[in-house]
Formats: sequence, structure tokens, C-alpha cells
Amino acid sequence: IQDQDGWVWVGTSNAGILRFRNDNGAYIGSVGGLGSDSVISMAYDEYTETLVVGHPENGVSLVNTSTISLIGTYDTGDGLDSDLVVDVATRYGIAYLATPDSGLMRIDLAGLQILSSWQSLGADSLEAAPVAIDGDTVYFGLPGFGVMILDRINGDIVDLLTVGNSGLPDNDVLSLYT
Repeated sequence: IQDQDGWVWVGTSNAGILRFRNDNGAYIGSVGGLGSDSVISMAYDEYTETLVVGHPENGVSLVNTSTISLIGTYDTGDGLDSDLVVDVATRYGIAYLATPDSGLMRIDLAGLQILSSWQSLGADSLEAAPVAIDGDTVYFGLPGFGVMILDRINGDIVDLLTVGNSGLPDNDVLSLYT
């Protein structure tokens, strides 16, 4: 992930997140205190200058990229519905945390508050849960079921794209990017 200042952030399986220069690739340092040194997903929110880091068993960590410091960590003990965050996306100060077992969780990055989850999507017990955002639209990949399209503002399901109704060639959606 590259932030608005040009720094490159790399997530690792055993060493947390690392920061590198974008001009020569020099290693700058890391951030301590993460929920886990195992990183499974990351997203950068330009609005709050926050790097959102998803962990496979320890929820999510929030990092201020301007000060290179930990803002905080969140897990089920803090009110998240799941500690397994397999994908993250951000838009206008809101982090969207995709889980294979508890739908789509959200955190207000400016107010540092856990918002209500979008669990009534019928999207539980998934092998993967990719998420991407474009404008006011959230795309939630459902392996075996296609792509669910949600309204970013109210969480309403706008559409479900499948092989049968959209020309999608495969319902096994494992990754998304906007």
C-alpha cells in the first residue's frame, strides 16, 4: 500500500507492517504494538491518514501514517463481531472489515468507534470475503455466490451479480479491487 506521502507499507506474515521509501526502496522501520505480527490485509484511508491492518486472529490495528504510530487495536473484546479480518477497504473515514464468519464490520476512523455490522447479508461461513469500494458503492465478494453490491451509506443490498443474471463468468469471487 502507498500512502498520500508516498511511503510504501508492506504487510508480512510474521513481522507486522514495514515502511519503505518509494524512491529507492530503503527500509525505514516498522510500527510496534499491533494486534498481531501476522497481517492478512491492509487499506489506506486518505481522509484520516490511517492505515487499517487486518489480522487473521486478532481483529484490526489502526496506524497513523503521518506520525508512524499505532492509533489502536480492535478485536472481539472491544466489540468487533469477529477477530478474523480477511479483507479491508476504506472510504471517507470509514473502514469496512470483511470476515468470512460475521459479514461486514465497520469502524469510524475519525471518531474511533465501532459501527453496527452489516450481518444480515446472508454472507456467513465463507471461505473468503473480499471487499472493495467505489464512491457510494460497496462490492462484497461471495465465493460461490458472485458479488453483492451494497449502498455505502445505508447498507442496503442494491444487487447481487451472479453467473445467472449478469454475465459474470464465475461465481467464485476471491478478490476485488476498484
